[in-house]
Amino acid sequence: LALDVLVCNAGIFSMSGPREVTEEGFEAHFGCNYLAHFLLTMLLLPALSRARTSEPRVVMVASKLHEFGILDWSNLTLAS
Repeated sequence: LALDVLVCNAGIFSMSGPREVTEEGFEAHFGCNYLAHFLLTMLLLPALSRARTSEPRVVMVASKLHEFGILDWSNLTLAS
């Protein structure tokens, strides 16, 4: 399998719902919107390295929602 372009566009956002966590214990938004994209990209690196073009692309789609929050690196699971 050769892959020329990977577009990561999945995401979830819900401020009014209950706090959810992934099976690994990460807060659901962080797990889906960031960690899942990173994992998928890492798993597909071999296919990207076999791309038919000389410069394969990885595109991460995001919104401007990040401007409304602050990332607390010491509490990534939002457990406290």
